[in-house]
Amino acid sequence: MRKLILLVLVLVTTIACKKGKPVAESERLIGKWNLVLTTGGIFGIHETPAQSGHTKSVTFRTDNTYTSVIDGNTTNNSYYVKDEYSADYQKNVKMLYLNGTDKYIINYLHDTLTIDMNAVVDGTTDWFVKE
Repeated sequence: MRKLILLVLVLVTTIACKKGKPVAESERLIGKWNLVLTTGGIFGIHETPAQSGHTKSVTFRTDNTYTSVIDGNTTNNSYYVKDEYSADYQKNVKMLYLNGTDKYIINYLHDTLTIDMNAVVDGTTDWFVKE
């Protein structure tokens, strides 16, 4: 009887402690992201919006549209994300396409999104935190 109760407790605990479903790529991107840092480029930039005097936010929506606000100037357009092979990185990367043609490599680290302009030579990387 003890073994049966112990088995039931182990099963209930295992089922109750299962991790939630992984968040889909598109769901991770949805929301408003605020620029916190720009790094890289040919001159090795490493500056915050306070240092540069420039502000930037991007809001991605579920209908594959986005709004970009740079220094108060608003732009609305479309986006999509796809896995694509990068010869520079020699592996598949998440590629963000804005306006159908402009492409950037994106990565996530917890609540941080990086949009890497290294899809073009000597580009910078913008670091965003989700609002």
